[in-house]
Amino acid sequence: MARGPSTLKLAESPVERIDFEEPKTVVASDGLTDADATLPGWIRRLDSFEKGFHMFSRSRFLLAVQASLLLSLLTGVAWADDFAEVSPAELSLAEIPGAPNAAAVIIFKRGRIHFMDYPKEASSRLDIEVRIKVLTPQGAEQFGEVEILHGRELRLRNFKGRTVLPDGRVVEIGEDALFESEVSRRQRVGTTRAVFPAVEPGAILDYRYTMYWNSFIDPDPWFFATNIPTLKSQVEYVIPRNLAVKPWAVEIGGVKLQSETETESRGTVIRVWADGVREVPDEPFSLPEGDLSTRFLLIPQLIQLGSTKLYLFQDWQSTAALVEPWYDELRGSKRPLKAQAIALKAGHASKRDQVAALHAYVRDEIDRRGAGGVVPAEAAGTDLGDVLKRGWGTPLAKAMILYEMLDALAIDSQIVWAADRRYGRIDIGVANPYWFTRPLVRVTLDGQEIWLDPVDKDLPAGQLSPFFEGQSAVLYDRKKPEVVPIEVTASESNRRSANLTLAVDEEGVLSGKGTLRLTGHHAWAERDVEADAEPLERWTEWLEERLTTVTIDEVVVEDDLSNNQTDIRWTMTSREEEVFGDQVSWSTAAPLGPLASPFTLGIDRRLTPVQLAWRDLDEIELNLTWPEGWMITQQPEAAGLENPAGRFEALVEVDLAARKLTYRRQIRTEGPFFNPGNPYEELRALYAAVADHDARPLLLVQGN
Repeated sequence: MARGPSTLKLAESPVERIDFEEPKTVVASDGLTDADATLPGWIRRLDSFEKGFHMFSRSRFLLAVQASLLLSLLTGVAWADDFAEVSPAELSLAEIPGAPNAAAVIIFKRGRIHFMDYPKEASSRLDIEVRIKVLTPQGAEQFGEVEILHGRELRLRNFKGRTVLPDGRVVEIGEDALFESEVSRRQRVGTTRAVFPAVEPGAILDYRYTMYWNSFIDPDPWFFATNIPTLKSQVEYVIPRNLAVKPWAVEIGGVKLQSETETESRGTVIRVWADGVREVPDEPFSLPEGDLSTRFLLIPQLIQLGSTKLYLFQDWQSTAALVEPWYDELRGSKRPLKAQAIALKAGHASKRDQVAALHAYVRDEIDRRGAGGVVPAEAAGTDLGDVLKRGWGTPLAKAMILYEMLDALAIDSQIVWAADRRYGRIDIGVANPYWFTRPLVRVTLDGQEIWLDPVDKDLPAGQLSPFFEGQSAVLYDRKKPEVVPIEVTASESNRRSANLTLAVDEEGVLSGKGTLRLTGHHAWAERDVEADAEPLERWTEWLEERLTTVTIDEVVVEDDLSNNQTDIRWTMTSREEEVFGDQVSWSTAAPLGPLASPFTLGIDRRLTPVQLAWRDLDEIELNLTWPEGWMITQQPEAAGLENPAGRFEALVEVDLAARKLTYRRQIRTEGPFFNPGNPYEELRALYAAVADHDARPLLLVQGN
């Protein structure tokens, strides 16, 4: 009998607007009681434990670190020996009601995660099965191949794929259509890319594979929505009897999860699914795709082996206590770290200067290699002294070296578990160390906090990437960890200030000089750019792209990393082809404009929050003079707008006797998050006002 989805349509309910205040956890449990969670029958205490005691090894558990980076890319499971038969409804499917412009649709993606039953089993296993229907030529181009990340710690097995053509013919993916690439030789991570044959509109693409990893932890959620509609998404977890877990889920965009629980000889099976899942809205300046998807995760709470119970991620205190022995092992002897700290202290009288010196040493002299995260991932037997000696280590090793050197100088500091919001928001109420992407260090001096990132070579002491701001973090302490917010810096701290002094001569030639100063996140962002060109060449090109009517000369770039500030100076003269003798035009917003608003969706169409990179302040001052016999015939008027999204103000002063114009424009943005509805409309109004103002150039002409 043909098998296929029971329905070939999306949910009838419209997509809900997504506010930044979400996600709201819809499934929660203490994981160790018989009480049902919000969805029925999910979690119950697993009382039948294996006889005998075999404590799992540290290395076996740490393999989950690498797995956590890879599993987030995997979705989808195959229980049968072959692909599910394609139904007539699937073959005839040509359009998705509710999504008429969809380039493709996921008919189903199914995953079955079998957690290892330690000590009887050496690996956990993830089986994947995905079926995609191509609907348009664009879909054939977009979805004609699939790429899978894997490596030594997360092992790919038994990949199989095929194309089912509209007439029912089947074309298998051959060995010659599988391409392997190396991502990291040191980490032994690579990709396998599979190219589907004969892809065309109406074709069905099937693929399946299995992944193995040596841990009983799956640290990343199952995501139910992608960038195309999904008719059915389902994940199953097979939980051995000696492992207790806590379910966690977030429902987004009108998706409602369903679930059921079964008992098998191997343990408990939790099955979770959603039908008719709409695609994640594709809107500019939005949250990461995962933040806009309904998702589900099981958090391990307890493992029992014989009479021994090991409590896992129940709260931040138990999580810190679990990690502490590994931190102790990684620390090793403190002697080389103390000696290095004392050597770096020489010549720095103040504690603040000592902090900066230690931070600069760890940041610049110890290279970052290996996975991020806050669980140790160094090779067995490696300690911080080894890392110091060889000059490279993981981000955690660098943070711990900095912390230990600060401690050697009696400087109060703590390791901080932090999350980069570009990889998704976290639920700090759930103790999951795999939420975190980077360890930081926080110093307290004279009651003031100094944040240190020992990895980012573009940041001085006291500065963080903007993508850690606005997130909650955990101050690591074995006995009493503390949840703290990382504050969002004020607009005034992140400036772009341009100052131009220009003069028109009697021949209509415009010439002068300009300066641009970047501070805070603006300076960091330009410093952080990965480019082949040197800063001088890159900034010259940047000026030439924005000041197209003049020739740029004598460019000077001064980058002050210690103060997180960059200064650019230049001179400019009208291009020969831009000299008309009797008129001169100029955009008063240059080089920071003219601005075109990127927020074109109306208030009734925007479904997701806007996420700006940071709060900032743009300032322009133009001083222009002209000779006798010339006059201004067109100029921007004074303008302004202030609302909760920010403030825009433009001032124009003209001294006819001195033949001088002074123009000042300032744009301040708040946020950096703006929910759909009024907050988004206020941001849109702010940018629209600036764009309208910038569209009016300055024009001078010769004559009465």
